[in-house]
Amino acid sequence: MQSVHKVTTLRVKPSHLASEFVLLLLVTGVATALIAQSALAQAFSVTISSPASGAAFNRGETATIAASVTSGGNPVSGASVTANNPTGGMITLPQTSTAGTYSAGYQILPTDPVGSWTINVQAVSGVQVASAQATISISGSLIVSLVSPASGSVFNAGETAIVKATITYQDTTPVPASASVSFTNPHGITMAMAVDPSDSSGKTWTGAYTIVASDIPAPGFAWPITVTASVGGNTGSSARNVNLFNTLSVSVSTFSSSAYTTPQDTFAIGQTVFVKAQVTLQDGIIVSPGTPVSFTITGTSAATTLVTMTFSSSLDAWTGSYTIISSDQLGTQTVTVSAADSQGNTGSGTHQITIVTTPGLSVSITSPSPNSVFNRGETVTIAVSVSRGGSPVTGATVTANTPAGGTISLPNVGGGGIYSTQYTILGTDPVGLWTITVQASQGGQSGSSQIVETISSTLNVAVSTSGSSSFTSPQDSFNIGQTVFVKAAITLQDGTVVSSGSVSFTVTGTSVTTTPVVMTFRNSVNAWIGSYTLLATDQVGIQVVTVMASNAAGNAGSGTHSIGVQVPAPTTTQPLEAAVTFNPSTQDLQVNAVCNPGCVGPTTVTQTSTTTAHGEGHGENRRGGDATIRTYTISDSAGHTLTLTVRLKHHGHELKAKVMSVQYGNSAPIRLPHNKLSFEYSLSKEGSLKTLEQKLHADDTKLQADFSANKGVTTITVKTHDSGDDDDGGGNKITKSGLWLLEIVTANGGLNGNFFQST
Repeated sequence: MQSVHKVTTLRVKPSHLASEFVLLLLVTGVATALIAQSALAQAFSVTISSPASGAAFNRGETATIAASVTSGGNPVSGASVTANNPTGGMITLPQTSTAGTYSAGYQILPTDPVGSWTINVQAVSGVQVASAQATISISGSLIVSLVSPASGSVFNAGETAIVKATITYQDTTPVPASASVSFTNPHGITMAMAVDPSDSSGKTWTGAYTIVASDIPAPGFAWPITVTASVGGNTGSSARNVNLFNTLSVSVSTFSSSAYTTPQDTFAIGQTVFVKAQVTLQDGIIVSPGTPVSFTITGTSAATTLVTMTFSSSLDAWTGSYTIISSDQLGTQTVTVSAADSQGNTGSGTHQITIVTTPGLSVSITSPSPNSVFNRGETVTIAVSVSRGGSPVTGATVTANTPAGGTISLPNVGGGGIYSTQYTILGTDPVGLWTITVQASQGGQSGSSQIVETISSTLNVAVSTSGSSSFTSPQDSFNIGQTVFVKAAITLQDGTVVSSGSVSFTVTGTSVTTTPVVMTFRNSVNAWIGSYTLLATDQVGIQVVTVMASNAAGNAGSGTHSIGVQVPAPTTTQPLEAAVTFNPSTQDLQVNAVCNPGCVGPTTVTQTSTTTAHGEGHGENRRGGDATIRTYTISDSAGHTLTLTVRLKHHGHELKAKVMSVQYGNSAPIRLPHNKLSFEYSLSKEGSLKTLEQKLHADDTKLQADFSANKGVTTITVKTHDSGDDDDGGGNKITKSGLWLLEIVTANGGLNGNFFQST
């Protein structure tokens, strides 16, 4: 069967054809226009340059909102740019003199809500629309930190307390001088404060209050000083206690002459009692002329008749005298000195004397000096001067006691009233206080005197390490395979060098941790020496060298020194590193540049940004407000850069930091999760550092340091790997003179712990 193909022909009128063609053109044109408009819209954008997202502002501060508008990467002029204020109102951003840049300032109102403010900047140019967002925070709290007086300070009536405090917004900028700042006096009444002209930063405010007698209901009254600040709807406060006194401290002593050089407590009829009294306020300030000071002596004609005293500027004390008369009572009598000043402070002190009929023997110990320290095996010279009525006595029987209670005879030597002998402290003599009592007698008359000394069985051991056997260059950092040369200067308590005995050392984390290395005495360096070569199996990190010493007299002692042990440094090192520590002057974090080989000085450290880390951290890191994230840029003259990000929490007198990341040049940031650094401090009344407690944990390195300005030393504890983080977790303790600081140091993307002396 033949197939048949049917062809259908469509016939269109000419007018219909033209209409369809026009429709096709219209549809195509609209689509093209829409595509073009979409591409144009995508090229149109707005970027917020200020404020930085995460920034913090207080009420009353002006936030500068700045944005750049571009199209296809080119600046756009003439756009309509707006932003929202904290309550949703509109802020118009006029165009600046720079093409494509729009900016306006908004002063945050006292009625604006605290919390997050999401700034939405919108730009419109023709049919083009773009927007961007930045979230900042508004705070109603000021940062108030009391600088002085120090907590626990003492004041007497009549003294002036200088109250100083730093007042800042949350971004640490100073509040204006128009702020209302005050402190409470002892009655809770507010006293105005003003900006301290001596602080160019404008952050410090100061006020003064002179304590009066009515402020002190009882000696030792606690005055809670509270500094309160407010400005523009923001408030803040800080408080600490000081103590107020209306009592004077009076210390009394008696002497044999107006020279006040020889103390004397026994006086005969006809002799003169010379009385000295040091009168001070509770903070130790000497009370000088203008204060009525007098004394009485029981059993004498001066028992109820006050003897007026005068102030001696050479002695910094009050002096007076009374001559014993025949009608005065014999035996023990009490000298009472009373003092009062014009401010309402009063005080008294007493001292016992003995009155006899005829002068007895006066015994004065001339050697050894009081409060000296002697080791077992040392020879002590005991010498005294014996006199009667001011004249030397010869032929008297004079004895002293040994530390164990035995008797030592002191022969009359060289004529006159000098008696002397020597005693060598035995290995069996007890350690501790040795009260030397010297007794003299002749013809039924006697006299005695005492001084207190200390017997110690402890040797002083000062340890240091070097990189060579010449011990000319100290070295504290060693690579695996290097030899640690150890030197120990060992002395008795009086500084005498110990050159014989048994001395050895150990090093934690090494093969000689429990196997001591014997040391020998070298005359050329006047010290004991030894050495140890670090093995590949020894632990890296901070290790402690401990030297133990003893001698034949029964004295023993030990000393420690910390060294850093590491694998040999790689052939390529980072030219720039950073060290994070504490600045004692500003009580703030300090970042220093570490210039390694390849670095070209000078170096600069710039804090490039500070943001608030809302809710960051856990546990104690959440207490006392939000943490801040600081970014530091470190650079040198060769163009090397390092970017360091640190999370910081500063609350009161406590500062905590964690190094979050480090970035070398344009390489990817390296996160550093396992580290922490904390500082807790107190300040003196003058505002200087009084105490500083430091803790550092960087990878396997754990350090703790405690500084006391009163003692003038820093105790550094090097934690062992299993000693934990608590204060009583063990570890090796090192005592350093002066202030020593802990620091975390970056090292090729890792972290090391270190300590150094503050200059």
